[in-house]
Amino acid sequence: VPSAATADSATTATNATTAANAANLGGEPAGDYLNDIRMVTETSASDSTSPKTVAANCASGEQIVGGGADIEGGTAPENIVLQDSHPDQSDPGDPLDNWVAVAVETDLDTGNWTLTAYALCADG
Repeated sequence: VPSAATADSATTATNATTAANAANLGGEPAGDYLNDIRMVTETSASDSTSPKTVAANCASGEQIVGGGADIEGGTAPENIVLQDSHPDQSDPGDPLDNWVAVAVETDLDTGNWTLTAYALCADG
């Protein structure tokens, strides 16, 4: 924040940062953009199939604001790795509205395991 560089105190620097952020949002508070954030999850079947891909989808009119993934189970968990975890869109040209996760076994693991994708969704 350019004006924060000339701030003479922590309060002035915080105010400069807040003012710059508000300007970037058209003068509106961030809370006006991020309403009703909720978490959506999608979990794969519990088996030893590899690779696994799951997508947690936001509802119509919602946009993704964050997400992640988790792997549970397996007989040797170090043999199962998260290969990809990213936001995506249901249709090309649409806003990002789902979180996709992919996990694979790097060595054969006969134990059952699951992959869960987490999407943080907000009203668009």
